[in-house]
Amino acid sequence: MSRTIDEEDRIVLEAAVQRGWIHESEARRVQRALEGGGESRFATQILGQDFGVSAADLTALFTLENSAGNPVFPSSDVFCRADSWPGVRLGDFEVLELIGQGGMGVVVRARHRTKKKLVAIKLLIAGPQASEHQVRRFRREARLSERLVHPDMVRVHEVGSAHACLYLVMDLVEGAVDLDRWVRQQGLDSGEILQLLMRISAAAGYAHQRYVIHRDLKPANILVAPDGQPRILDFGLAKSLRGWGSSRMPMTRSGMRVGTPRYMAPEQARGEIGNLDPRTDVYALGLIIQECVTGQHPHSGEQIRRLYRTGRCQVPTPISGQIEAQLPGLGRVLSKALAEKQSSRQADGVELARDLDRVLRGEDVDLVPESEDQMARSLFRWIGRRR
Repeated sequence: MSRTIDEEDRIVLEAAVQRGWIHESEARRVQRALEGGGESRFATQILGQDFGVSAADLTALFTLENSAGNPVFPSSDVFCRADSWPGVRLGDFEVLELIGQGGMGVVVRARHRTKKKLVAIKLLIAGPQASEHQVRRFRREARLSERLVHPDMVRVHEVGSAHACLYLVMDLVEGAVDLDRWVRQQGLDSGEILQLLMRISAAAGYAHQRYVIHRDLKPANILVAPDGQPRILDFGLAKSLRGWGSSRMPMTRSGMRVGTPRYMAPEQARGEIGNLDPRTDVYALGLIIQECVTGQHPHSGEQIRRLYRTGRCQVPTPISGQIEAQLPGLGRVLSKALAEKQSSRQADGVELARDLDRVLRGEDVDLVPESEDQMARSLFRWIGRRR
C-alpha cells in the first residue's frame, strides 16, 4: 500500500544530501521506498541503520527548531515524566500535559494551535528509538482505527510524526474514567450495568463485522464519559482478518501470546494466533460482563495463572442465584460466552449484544447450537484469514 512521505522525512533526506551523508540518487531511492510502502521505518532510522549516520548528527538536524524557543522534544528516557511535555509541538498541535501512560505508549492532552480544538495524542513510549516492528504495529493501529468510525469507539483522526516519532491524534474524552472505576463510582444496579455492557458488546461487534478483532478487550481499554457513554480504545493489538488493514508481513507468529492474561481466551493463552477470531473477543467480553455485574472475576488468580501456563481453563464461577433472579437467563448467556471451545460461543459481539438484550427484556434466552448460517460465516472468515 503506497503512502505519502511525511514532510519531516522529506526534510531529513534533503538535509542528508546537503551535508553529504548520502547521494541524491540514494535519497530518491529511499523516498520511493517510503512512498511505496516498502519501508516502515523513518528516514532517520534508515540513515542511521543503512548509511551509518551517527545519532549525534541526526539529533543535530532538529537543533534549529529547538533553538527557536520551542521546548525540546523529550528523549525516550524522560517520555513518562510529566514535566517533559508542556509546550512541545507535534505538527499543528501544542502539548498541554501528560495524561496517561501504558506499556507501549504515552497519551498527552494537546490543543490545535489555530483551531484551538482539544485532542488526545498517543505516542510510542520508545520514542525515536522505536524498533521497526513497533513502528509497523503503530501504523497498523492507525489504519485500523481510522476506518472504525463508531460513536462508542475512540476515533483516530490522523497520524503524524515529530522528530522521528509517530503519533496518533484521537478524540479527547474529558472526564472519562475506565469501566471498572465507573461501575464502582456510580453504584449502578445489575440491569444498568448490563445496559452499558450490551452497548460495549455491540460496538465490538461493529468491528467484528468489518473483520477486525481487538484482542485486548479489558476494563482499562474501555472509557466511560461523565454522561455514561462508553468508548472502546487502544487497537494496538488489533488484527484485521482480511482485506484492508492486513499486513503483508505478519506482526505475530504462531506460539506468541498477545493480550492481557487476566482477559485472555484459552486459544490466546495457547498462542494459537491463526485461530483467533471474533469469538476470542466474545470470551473477553464475557469475563468483563460477569466481573462488572458480580464484582468478582469469573476465574480465581490461580485459575488465571494455570490458564496462562497450560492453555486450559476450568469452568468459571457461576453468577449468584440473586443476580440470576434479577436477570433470568444471564447465567446461560455468560456460560456460552465463556465456553472453552470457540465454536460454542456467540459468533461475535453483535450476537452477544442480542442475547444481553433478550435478558434485559425478560425474554426467553434460547441458546441453540451454532446455526448453519453462523457456521458458514465462521468458515468465510477462516478462509479470509488465509488469503
